[in-house]
Parts: sequence; C-alpha cells; structure tokens
Amino acid sequence: MHRPGLLPAVLVACLATRAGAQPTPSGSQVAGPLAAWSSPHGVPMAMGRRINLVCMGQGSPTVILSAGAAAWSISWYKVQPAVARTTRVCSWDRAGNGFSDASPEPQDIVHIEADLEQALQAGGVTGPLVLVGHSQGGLESLLFADRNPGRTKGLVLVDPANPDQQERLHRAAPNLMAYSDRSDLKGFASVRQCVDALKAKPQGDTPPPCAVQRAGYPKPIREALSAWTRDPHYWQTYLSDFEQRDRNAKLAINPRRSYGTTPMIVLGSGVLAIPGAPPDVLKEIPAVQAEIERGHRDLAALSSRASYVRVPDSGHAIMLQKPGAVTEAIERVVAEARNAAP
Repeated sequence: MHRPGLLPAVLVACLATRAGAQPTPSGSQVAGPLAAWSSPHGVPMAMGRRINLVCMGQGSPTVILSAGAAAWSISWYKVQPAVARTTRVCSWDRAGNGFSDASPEPQDIVHIEADLEQALQAGGVTGPLVLVGHSQGGLESLLFADRNPGRTKGLVLVDPANPDQQERLHRAAPNLMAYSDRSDLKGFASVRQCVDALKAKPQGDTPPPCAVQRAGYPKPIREALSAWTRDPHYWQTYLSDFEQRDRNAKLAINPRRSYGTTPMIVLGSGVLAIPGAPPDVLKEIPAVQAEIERGHRDLAALSSRASYVRVPDSGHAIMLQKPGAVTEAIERVVAEARNAAP
C-alpha cells in the first residue's frame, strides 16, 4: 500500500530523536550516523541534471537501495552502514527528492528506473548487483531486474508495492482507500500551493512553505537542502511521482516476469495503523493487509530461491523500525549471490 504521509513522519521522528541526542551547531555538518546524507554526492545526468548517489563499503555484489515514494537515501541510514561492513552499498535519491535535481520528465517508474541506470553508470557502479527496494522502490527494482537480468544477482523487497496494487486495494477496501486518497490529495494540494508561491515570489532568506516537508530533519541538513527546496521545479518533480501512482501500478505489471533461481526475499510488515480514522475505514484494515500479503507472496513466487518473511512487530517503514531484519535479509541474499557466482 502506498503511504506517502506515513514514511516521512516515521523518518523525521527517528532523525529528530537522533539529532536531539547530539545537537549540531548551525552551519556545521551533521556528525555521526547521518553524516553521509548531510551533503550532496551528485553524479552527472543528461540535460545538466545531477542525481545523488551515496556509496560506502567494498566488495561484490554491490547493493542498491531504493527508497519509497516521498523518501530519499537518508531513509536507509540505519541499514546502509551495517551492510557496508560486508560489501559495497549505494543509496540514491530520485529526481526531486533529497539532493537530486528536478527533472522535466514525468516521474513514472519507467523514467525513474532509467535515471537509476544512468546514475549507476555515471557513478562507476559496474558489475553484479543486489537490488533492495522499499515500497515504490520495490517496483523500480523489479523493472531494473527485468531490464538487467545479467547484472541482477539478488533482490530484497521491503514491504514493496505490488503491481496493479491500486486497483486491487480499491476493490478490497473501498472506504479505506477513499480515505487514503483524500488524505493524499490534501497533502499534494499544499505542495502545489507552495510551488505557486515559489514561482510568484522568490523566498530569499525566508524558508519556503514546502520546507514543512523537511521540517523534522536536523538544521544542517535543512540548510544543505535549501538550494533544492527553494526551487519550484524540484517540488513539481516531487509531486509528479505521486501523480503517476495509478500509472505506476500498471507499468509494473509484467506477466512474463520470472527470476529463475535468483536469490530473493520479500519482507512484509505486520502492523497497519491509521490513527484517527473512522470506524468504516478501520474495519477494512484486515482486508488490506490480506491483499497486500497475497501480492507479496506472488512476488516471492517469481524465483525458486525466494522466500516471504513477515516482520510482525513492524509497520511499513521496516528499515527504520526493524533495521536488523532488513540488514539480515540483505546479507543473506548477498551471501547466496556470492555462492552462486561462477
């Protein structure tokens, strides 16, 4: 299930807790576990754009971390350093997210996956890969694996969106999905208003209204992001991702998709909470959970060496709430990929 309001809220809460434990002076770089994501690491793209690519560690295969919609590479801050102890691992930001520039192209998963391919090439990330995708990042990982079967040596899908998910969930839980859609539209409208305000009047030293989307991050990160968050085209690109949501679910469908004996783990969350939702919405939660799990098991059936693992005490953002489960799954797939290498 696509939950654009949930992941940023969980993420910024985690970051605020971390930042509160170790205050950082204004203008300084963030110290400790957030340091790698406190400044841009852009690689050149077509049309003069740059995509942010954060790599660490050594070894093969290289693990590629793709965040969910509305999130960026920093959402892997609890997982990436742990994986880097055993192999090379790179996280990246879609266009219009984190430290990646805006894009004039529609942000459907086909264009996003193409950006990932180009960014890896520009960043010198060659050789075999293990793809790790959270939520919408799972769909992008599937497309990458479809297009690059020779390089894809393993997959870990972290509470992934399912192909054709929107139609399936609206059938299973019409009231809950209507409630979710209304919530999304309200959030998107505020960003559109911000885009209009930025176009009408440059903000100077005043934080742009859209900055509320980054309000929970430590001050040095917010300051480092300011060159991006003051650009209305950045936020237009950010919104385009959500505007393509229904299209994305259909673009991810591939009846011929099969990964043979590729090592693969699908992690599913065990908790779906919607605080403040009315009773007619809450009673449909079991139906949504059942439909999501069916989709996850279908994904796990794409390989004879795949497994579905439910993380019962975690919500959607498993890499933040139960990072050890994600790290363990990645390390297991990496080990299997190495054992299978000729």
